[in-house]
Amino acid sequence: MTLLEVQNLHTHFITRDIGNQVQVAKALNSVSFKVDAGEILGLVGETGAGKSLTALSIMGLLRPPAEIVDGSIRFEGEDIVAMQRDELNRIRGAAIAMVGQNPRGALDPLTRIGEQIARVARAHDPQLSNDKATSMAVESMERVGIADPLRRAQAWPHELSGGMAQRVLIAMALINGPRLLIADEPTTGLDVTVQAQILDLLRALVQELNMGAMIITHDLGVVAQYCNRTAVMYAGRIVEEGGTRSVFGDPRHPYTKALIGSTPEKLDFTLDAEVGGGPPNLYALPPGCHYIDRCPKAAAQCNSMPPNLALSATHHALCHFAAGDQARAS
Repeated sequence: MTLLEVQNLHTHFITRDIGNQVQVAKALNSVSFKVDAGEILGLVGETGAGKSLTALSIMGLLRPPAEIVDGSIRFEGEDIVAMQRDELNRIRGAAIAMVGQNPRGALDPLTRIGEQIARVARAHDPQLSNDKATSMAVESMERVGIADPLRRAQAWPHELSGGMAQRVLIAMALINGPRLLIADEPTTGLDVTVQAQILDLLRALVQELNMGAMIITHDLGVVAQYCNRTAVMYAGRIVEEGGTRSVFGDPRHPYTKALIGSTPEKLDFTLDAEVGGGPPNLYALPPGCHYIDRCPKAAAQCNSMPPNLALSATHHALCHFAAGDQARAS
């Protein structure tokens, strides 16, 4: 069952310069993907590709000068873009939850952990008693593997380790029983052992609760190990998407190849490629392929918009040459 379907999403930053001329940074350009119940989608790409902006667009958390100028974001058939604020507040934090970056910075340093989690429950059910909300907070903490949750509920944020703070944020996100969880760089700043614990927890919760999840990350090793499908983002576009095994084993877009080829050998991929140059200017994007100035295979036809070539029923790439590079892995 499809929980989230993003179609032709365009999110731009619209400002005016000192001469009062309108300036438009096209940060997201025709982004389309979906997330099904019971699966984890990995969204990858370099800094500035538009990954976090995609998440903020879905959550309705954009602030001026950012705005959605076209496209739809449907959650369980309802178009989030067309919703009024009250309607959006009904599902945000309840049906759709987000775990942001920097867990320590996301917690209120002046409020005990249990009360912070309980607040989220009360925000979506004003009739909820304090005792019931506190009980729900403790249950949510226990679900994410926090030992002795009654005692931990009385702790202050500064008393938590980085991994524990991340578990608290996940408990906060889960307290209202969301059907979609968006995790933006959930393992940043954590050591390798704690990273594995957090990601194992996320995967187990998706399977146990039949949720859908998006993991936004720079770490391709995380995606290769934990995500069912992978979407590769470049300059505000999804340039390749498919099953994780297919995308990593048979990458077809030159950017995907370069991204994988520039990772440490622990991924066991040996593509001879690297991501050279810098990302394009979002105020003056090339008319065709956005990767044209960095691509070693760029040709005249790359000045026109590349087709989104279907390489299989579930794997596609936004490139003129995707179909002829190599045989698809079986």
